[in-house]
Amino acid sequence: MSDNSLGHVNHISNNSNHANDINQSKIKALQRDQSRNSSQLRSNPYEHFNGPSEEEVIRLCRNILCSCKAVSVQIQGVLQTRRSQLEAKQLHSRQRNTYNTMLQIIPVLSLGLRLTFLLTLHFYLSLDTSTICNKTSIKALKMALQYCEKLLTLTHIEKNRWQESVLLTTTLGNGINDLLN
Repeated sequence: MSDNSLGHVNHISNNSNHANDINQSKIKALQRDQSRNSSQLRSNPYEHFNGPSEEEVIRLCRNILCSCKAVSVQIQGVLQTRRSQLEAKQLHSRQRNTYNTMLQIIPVLSLGLRLTFLLTLHFYLSLDTSTICNKTSIKALKMALQYCEKLLTLTHIEKNRWQESVLLTTTLGNGINDLLN
């Protein structure tokens, strides 16, 4: 079961890397377009966007993806550490129970991170449409960023707040559902 959990975390980390690659290629394309047209050359690659809302969406998307990756790497590290401690018989009974709880909760966290990733990717790829930069979408992105930041705190090896992270994931899903419907 722990190998499956590591697979979930690795999948999220790989998706986050893919989104960062998409982000970098889009920025490079914008910079190439600007350099071709020297009369419109600007120092900021985001200046040609319609307003500060699009810039804010890009900033939020970047921060969310960085946070998702940090959470994935942290969870993977915690799993590997606890697994090696378990194999070396260094875990007390309470720590073994916490480890088992963590293994059961990893699929839920994986779904929460995937939801966050897909939401971020949707908003980022929809930047060309005029409706993407409304207050509701920015609020949804801020909610996703807050989720990732709180999840990073709750899943730290010293915290072991796995049940609270499930509650946080449920709250995120319900909140995004309410915002987008």
